[in-house]
Amino acid sequence: MGERAARAKFQRHRANIPTRRLRDYEADARALIADPAAQVLLSARVPGRNEANAPGQVVLHAVFARPQASRTHNEPGYLVTVVDLEENTILSHHWRGGLSSNMDITAAHPVTKRKGSWQWLTS
Repeated sequence: MGERAARAKFQRHRANIPTRRLRDYEADARALIADPAAQVLLSARVPGRNEANAPGQVVLHAVFARPQASRTHNEPGYLVTVVDLEENTILSHHWRGGLSSNMDITAAHPVTKRKGSWQWLTS
């Protein structure tokens, strides 16, 4: 994630995530991706880069999620990191109230890390 994009995302989501400093934002996102206890969801979404030029072109995203209470309201939810699998970039690291998002075009499918994400994708 570029510094400008990271700053914008961090400012938007900082109230509910455990990350306290901008310099830790991407490292915390990567830590969630590497967390063996995190759930992995696959989602077909229209990325921001396609909204104007190719509004119907979807891209596969990986959503890494871990249960995490909201920092401001202490309500249950999930800390999530979204990765664009086409460009292999982190799109967002944020908190949300539910496991799946209204941005999902198709239902998200859970992947167990015991089987391994790559084996699940290629089976």
